[in-house]
Amino acid sequence: MEGIIDTVVRTLGLRPRAAEILHLLAKEGELTISEVARALSISRRAAHDWLHHLLSRRLIRRRPVERGGRLSYAYFLPPPSEMIQAAADHLRERIRELERLLEGGERLE
Repeated sequence: MEGIIDTVVRTLGLRPRAAEILHLLAKEGELTISEVARALSISRRAAHDWLHHLLSRRLIRRRPVERGGRLSYAYFLPPPSEMIQAAADHLRERIRELERLLEGGERLE
């Protein structure tokens, strides 16, 4: 899984913190926002923002859990094939954006 994560990170141009979170989830399984924040010595807000960024790109998943009597979400990695598919879908969308630029006759210098 580490090689897949590294390839996805490199291919999508993700920032080092995103890579750190993906590797952390690969190692630990599933973690809450607070657990990610604690493990990486970042604020809960920063952990929340990074997790939601990765969630919006379909590179991680979440499920509701009860921890300490409170409802929370645990974040985890999808199967490798789904992570690769999410990255491929993102790249296809970027290619479509470039093709629209070409079709629109935009002047390229």
